[in-house]
Amino acid sequence: MAPTDSQADRLSQSLRPHESELTGLMEDGPPGLQWVNAAGIILRANRVDREILGYGADDIAGRHIAEFHVDPYAINDILRHFADKEPLVDFEARLRHKDGSIRYILISATPVFDGEKFLHMRCYARDVTGARQMEEELRRVKGEQEHVYRLMVEREHRMIELKRQVNRLSEMLGQPAPYNLAFADQPTA
Repeated sequence: MAPTDSQADRLSQSLRPHESELTGLMEDGPPGLQWVNAAGIILRANRVDREILGYGADDIAGRHIAEFHVDPYAINDILRHFADKEPLVDFEARLRHKDGSIRYILISATPVFDGEKFLHMRCYARDVTGARQMEEELRRVKGEQEHVYRLMVEREHRMIELKRQVNRLSEMLGQPAPYNLAFADQPTA
């Protein structure tokens, strides 16, 4: 039995607060959220997603996702998943912020269907730029430490060689060797 108009109105009124709450969660809650069709056109983007990219409310919808991606191979892979209506899980991509800076993003996407009809992809974006920058800084510092260590080892080898030369000269002059280099003559592991 179909609901009457008054029953439908009451049901609709009772759902409005929940609809408003869900809309608020989708708009303001992390992660960034986009609705993208199979062709790669952004249908809608939440506030978090727009902030990740540095754009306002009216600047993203209707644009192709490729406009924001730095790497063509990444966008091709993403679009293949979209065309095949396949989920995407933690796909790392580099996106260009409105100010020109690069953001490292993990993208997960799920297809949304109405029965058999494909509607769009729901794309979740997590900005991992800070973590990537920290990784790069750690690699840089580690490289510097390795460089300093190599310089120190080279310096120590030169010092040992100079001490050997001084010992040889002392022995040639009939003097005792001033440096005990027994440690330097041990095989290293």
